[in-house]
Parts: sequence; C-alpha cells; structure tokens
Amino acid sequence: MKRNSQIWLALAVCISVLPVAGSLFWSEVVSAQTPVEGATDPKIMIWVYNYARVPGRTLAGAETEVQRTFDAAGVHVAWVECPTSAEEVKARPVCQDRMLNAELAVTVFPTAKSVGSAYADKYFGFAQVFNNGQFGHYAYVFYDRVRDTAYVVQVSESQLLASVICHEFGHLLMRSNTHSNSGIMRGRWDRNDLKNLTWGRLSFTSEEVQMIHTEALARLRSSAELQTIPRNAVPPGNR
Repeated sequence: MKRNSQIWLALAVCISVLPVAGSLFWSEVVSAQTPVEGATDPKIMIWVYNYARVPGRTLAGAETEVQRTFDAAGVHVAWVECPTSAEEVKARPVCQDRMLNAELAVTVFPTAKSVGSAYADKYFGFAQVFNNGQFGHYAYVFYDRVRDTAYVVQVSESQLLASVICHEFGHLLMRSNTHSNSGIMRGRWDRNDLKNLTWGRLSFTSEEVQMIHTEALARLRSSAELQTIPRNAVPPGNR
C-alpha cells in the first residue's frame, strides 16, 4: 500500500510540470461529448509517423480509442500510416503532399531527445499551436514516457497513448496552449483521473466539444476550397 501511494505521488508531481503536453484527464461527465446539434459531422484525416516503432497492436488500440473519443464529440477520424524512412517512401509514397487543413499528424518519437533538449520539460509531448490564426497540424509524443508511466501506474499503454494524442489534438483543434480545470484538457492528473482512464471515460467538456466541432468544420470547408487547386501547386505554409 505504501509503495502504491509513493507511485501515485510521483505521477502527480510529473504531470504537474506539464506545460502544453500530456496533461490528460478522463471526465466523469459523459454527456459532455454530445455533438453539436444540427451540424454536419466533419472528418479529420490523421497522418501517423511511428518513429518510435510502437508495436502494431498498441498503436491500433490507441487509434481506436482516439477515434471513439472524437466520434463522441461529433468529429470522425481516419488514419494513414506514413513512411518513416527513405526506403519506406520509395515502397509506399504516401504523406508526401502538402497537408490540407482538415489533416492532422501525430509524430511518435522514441524519446524527448529526438527533438532536442529544448523540449525535455514537455512531459508526454507537445502540439504545434500558432497565435496568428494559422492552422496547426502536428502533435508530438514521447513514447518512452508513455510506456514507462503506463507500466508504473499499471494502466493500459494503448489507453494512455490515446489520451496523450487526444490531449494534443485538443490543443490543435482549439488553437490554444491553455489547460482547463476538468476533462481531458486538465493540466494535472491524480489517482481518480487514471482510474477514469481505465474505465474509458475520456471526454472533453461541453464547451471544448463545441470549439473542436466548429474548428473541424472550418478546416473541412477550407480544405474543400484548397482541393480545387493541385496540392503541389499550393505554396508551402503549414507543413
């Protein structure tokens, strides 16, 4: 019992230092995931760069959880596995065009060292958020921290990875680095939060659902306009 208390305390300390990334929470208010009434359900395409070589079963489980979470918020997602080496690009040249606004990407790095010491303080990862009105596209996750935390606190690695990804996509789709006092966008976790995680109760607040849904629709409409122009003819900007 004493050992478990020490583990939870250590986790709370780790999560409390999160700046933009990995501040995850499973809300107990499931009704907050109700889609915006009368709106068309948009679809977001997610590009996955698995540089960490996350096992296929773990990654597939995480993708299913992410899809379930955003489906409940009225935003559907589809996945494309992107090449992570020159050899893979030659064999399967996908994810090589400029991203449309309705496309997001998650890059899973083995460690924070993969992107330099400047990001060492971002516990689980971070998101590409702009303050000039530009659409952000990229979320970054540090797999070793997800894997090790899941092992220490004895939660599903797939569920924890999904939580991190959902949190970072929340930043992208709300165009904000700030955190909320409840729900998946919380800045700090405790014992009850991780218990809720194992029950599959991840959710955004009702206000966040509306913001995410509105942003997803805006991205979809913007992408439809851009698709009238060949992708390779669009000046680089968001990628």
